[in-house]
Amino acid sequence: MDKELGTISAKLNAHQESLNALQAVQSDHTKRLTRIEGRLGDVEADLGTVKADLGTVKVGVHAILDLLDANLAKKSIPARLAARLAKRRDAG
Repeated sequence: MDKELGTISAKLNAHQESLNALQAVQSDHTKRLTRIEGRLGDVEADLGTVKADLGTVKVGVHAILDLLDANLAKKSIPARLAARLAKRRDAG
């Protein structure tokens, strides 16, 4: 009976040590996850800023394209080439 009690006691101690180790691991993982979640929040905020800035860039690019289209519509291609040639001729 004493031998069985000793075996049970040893197993109980082993299980208790396993539970203690599990608790330590869970605690460490919880701390890590908390830090990761905090950093993820920062990344999400930065992503929002990037999206807003990208929207501004897209508006600017479209404005430039519209100006280029309007400028190209005013002059035909031959007229533009002639103007460039004349400019070079006058400069040279």
